[in-house]
Amino acid sequence: MLQYVFSLILFFVSLFFSITFSPEEIYLNSDILYLPTLALDVFADGGDFFSWSFTPSPYFFPDFPIVSFLFLIFKNAQKALVCFAFLQTIVFVVLMERFWIFAREEKKSKPLSVKETRRVKSWVLLLISFLLLAAKNFQTLYILFLPSIHTSAFLVTLYVWPVIHKTFQKRKVWIVSLWIVFTVASDRILFVELIVPGILAGLLRLGRSTSRIAGLVHSTSRSRVANFFPVSSKILSACGIVGLILHAILKSFLFIEKPGKIPVHLSLIQAAKDGARFFTEVQDWVLSGLKEHVPVPAILILILITALIFSLGRIRKTKSTAFLFFFFAILTFAPILTGSYIDEYSLRYTSPALILAPFFLVFVAGFPKRTLTLAIFLLFLLLLFVGQKTPENVENAFFRLFRTIPQEARCVDEISQKTPISLVISDFWTAKRIRVFSKKKIPSIHVAYRTLEGSHTISNREWYLKNYPGTVAVFTRGLGEDRIVEMYGTPSGTTRCGESNIYFYENSRKIPEKLRKPFQKTK
Repeated sequence: MLQYVFSLILFFVSLFFSITFSPEEIYLNSDILYLPTLALDVFADGGDFFSWSFTPSPYFFPDFPIVSFLFLIFKNAQKALVCFAFLQTIVFVVLMERFWIFAREEKKSKPLSVKETRRVKSWVLLLISFLLLAAKNFQTLYILFLPSIHTSAFLVTLYVWPVIHKTFQKRKVWIVSLWIVFTVASDRILFVELIVPGILAGLLRLGRSTSRIAGLVHSTSRSRVANFFPVSSKILSACGIVGLILHAILKSFLFIEKPGKIPVHLSLIQAAKDGARFFTEVQDWVLSGLKEHVPVPAILILILITALIFSLGRIRKTKSTAFLFFFFAILTFAPILTGSYIDEYSLRYTSPALILAPFFLVFVAGFPKRTLTLAIFLLFLLLLFVGQKTPENVENAFFRLFRTIPQEARCVDEISQKTPISLVISDFWTAKRIRVFSKKKIPSIHVAYRTLEGSHTISNREWYLKNYPGTVAVFTRGLGEDRIVEMYGTPSGTTRCGESNIYFYENSRKIPEKLRKPFQKTK
């Protein structure tokens, strides 16, 4: 009991430290601001939902309702995102505890005692705490905090896998099934994370199907068909197919972007380059006498490789072990083999496997009791070290995070006090920062890099068809100063914002024509 209490306390301290000192940039990423921008436009500004161009995974469920609710409560995107980070991490902890308790019970073929359950929970809390503290050296781990980056599919996987192996009422089957269907329709990566590994694990079990009745795990013989296609696989197959059909229906009347991909051989080369760089960081770390930043990416990749080997060797032990092997293998190789691995940012597709791998190794070790106290002590020392190395007061850093306003939005608000601005034009990565965070509510849109015309990429086409009388401000960063002058003409004035110049155009005729041109072609 005492070990669990200490683990719980250390987890909340780790979560507080991790959120407090998380980089502001992760919340200002255009992918993360997609849902706040959509919520602001549809619910506050009266924008037309059907005029939007959505991301390849539109995240309609469950991310969009949650982010919209928090955004409408706080009236501030940063506060909503920080609150979302806290809530999502708590949900992640609860689901991880349930997942590994189920896996442990399945392995032992009997329910766990109260002490064993607490030991599993303690290990889960400790490992999550280590991951939270390690995120500063490997920002991919911050997916645990963020919406619209495939984390919800990972959480649904953790939730569904134990549930579909329990005996429950038909009403609950429908609830779980609908949850899977809506999530697949919103984020098809769930098909890869849950449906495919789950079906393969069910087929691999051949003539034995694991079921749990009143918490008791036992094996039963089934018919020849059921042997190769157990109930869990039937549920997953049906839900997966319906989810994909629903996604296709959504695409028939909504504009959903295609995912970005590169040729497979280039994806393989890029993955090899990033892998080599990660392991070069290990060499630098060792040569520095372990004084440089801990090479977290390389460590987690090595752990994932080890987990793949161990899960392959134990693939017939339990159905959950088989599921985890396929889960690890698919998430490791699928991004490369499909050309989805473009750069280090693409590790978000593999991150659930990187996160689960350490837990699997501790699971294989039986969630050891003897080393639990040592792990608690090491986490305590790590927190002391982190506390001593913090560059500023923890309380100040926490409240500063809540008050985050990107430089671009501050510049626009300050300029608008002297020069009324009707519209801001910028590149894709800047536009949402201004639209979401501007206190003056100045509209901001992005344009195509080559033509500087209106761009219907993750935006509302209505924005480009409106009239914006008065002064238009154009951020030059990412668009090219010479290109802007060529397309929009000579600016009537200029100023500076950080590393970017801002050009001003008063009552320009060229700019509205450029913004509307792509949409007039489609009429």
